[in-house]
Amino acid sequence: MTPLVVATWNVWGGNAPGTAGLRNASADVGPTMPNPSPVVRLDYVLTSSDLVVRAAWHLDEQPETNGFLASDHLGVAVALEL
Repeated sequence: MTPLVVATWNVWGGNAPGTAGLRNASADVGPTMPNPSPVVRLDYVLTSSDLVVRAAWHLDEQPETNGFLASDHLGVAVALEL
């Protein structure tokens, strides 16, 4: 079984309890909060080392058509090879 964890840890540096042995598959994404103009990283995608990360990116960088943002955080997405 291959672990995959997607979460908002709300901890600095991604050092959340229970994440030992997992790697940050979204390391290249950068800060995720506040939205817009993020300066801190609170959102992560963590995987075991046997999953290959093809790409990682932010979601919800632009306001919706009504002018509102979907969240105070930027979402994080990754493309994985299973």
